[in-house]
Amino acid sequence: MLADKLPSREMILAELEYRATHRIESFYPETGPLRRENYPKHMDFFAAGARHNERLFLGGNRVGKSEGVGAYECVLHLTGKYPAWWRGRRFSHPVAVWAAGKDAKTTRDILQLALLGSGPQFGTGMIPADLILGTTPKPGVPEGVETIYVRHISGGRSEVQLKSFDSGVESFYGTKKHVVWIDEECEPGIYSEVLMRTLSTVPGEPNGIVLATLTPLWGMTSLVRDFLEAPKDGPKYFTQCTWDQAPHLSPAAREELWKSIPSYQRDARTRGIPQLGSGAIYKFADLDLEPAANAVEAGIFACEQLFSGGMLKAFSSLSNWSSEFRMYRRDQDGRVVKEFDHLLDAMRYLILSGRDRMTTQPQKPVPQIVYYTVPRRDGLDWMAR
Repeated sequence: MLADKLPSREMILAELEYRATHRIESFYPETGPLRRENYPKHMDFFAAGARHNERLFLGGNRVGKSEGVGAYECVLHLTGKYPAWWRGRRFSHPVAVWAAGKDAKTTRDILQLALLGSGPQFGTGMIPADLILGTTPKPGVPEGVETIYVRHISGGRSEVQLKSFDSGVESFYGTKKHVVWIDEECEPGIYSEVLMRTLSTVPGEPNGIVLATLTPLWGMTSLVRDFLEAPKDGPKYFTQCTWDQAPHLSPAAREELWKSIPSYQRDARTRGIPQLGSGAIYKFADLDLEPAANAVEAGIFACEQLFSGGMLKAFSSLSNWSSEFRMYRRDQDGRVVKEFDHLLDAMRYLILSGRDRMTTQPQKPVPQIVYYTVPRRDGLDWMAR
């Protein structure tokens, strides 16, 4: 009978319980509106882990950067249970992980929530409930967790320690880590320490990896710039994800969010484009900018050629430029000394990036005055005689 084929109430409840405590299995399916092919930026970021030790995911708000990128990949490494489609970095053994946020509260409310779910009965986050071996409390943080122990597929135990940038660079001293996930911006000193923790000290052993997921509200910081200007064949990789590349955001949700965002933050919060964000002094949208060409030697050569040909000149009133120009030099190894050179760098950028668009305003043609005479009706046209 048909009734015999229907699932029982107990079976339905058991299935709902399993889905709630194994949320990671619902991410990036093969089919459906949220299938993984509709998340090309996320897939590219994961795959790049096989070739790059440092990766930056610049994304707008709500594109899934914290949960669907940072937490998702961290849990794959913690458990060793990689999906068949995974083309990124793999670890065949238990791993030691750091996950760090802006401060203790945001680390608890964002990273801890993404990994564990809501307490006190953890298990509805990205880490499957039956793989959570235990946790330790975070001193001074109500309901905060400091360390999470996770069962690895090999039978061993992985661990992830939750940290925050406001605890200072000293808190990031320590031993080797296989994976470090930083969510939002950190100061350069902390990033340097994080990177040091992932460098291998054993010959033949590969380095660990650093994942950075952030919305660039503070503009072109040194961390963002280092990734954007890095060579493509180097250890660094970055990608930018917009609202248009996050199919889980409905048009209605996008419209509602758009209205709530100040105009000067919209590029950063919707497209992952570095802006002045909440630190802006002038509360209006930024200029339409594009990256400048930063080829040092090519820029110096181009400027030198223009100076020699009399096509590039500097006004005598530019005293600061003149001071930099006199001090612009190379060291004993022939490398350009990078100090007191901001205006000279700006000149290089202008010549390499904007020379083709620099023109003088065309002169307006001078109208010609044409003199002519009109014959008199009485025939006494004396000018014509």
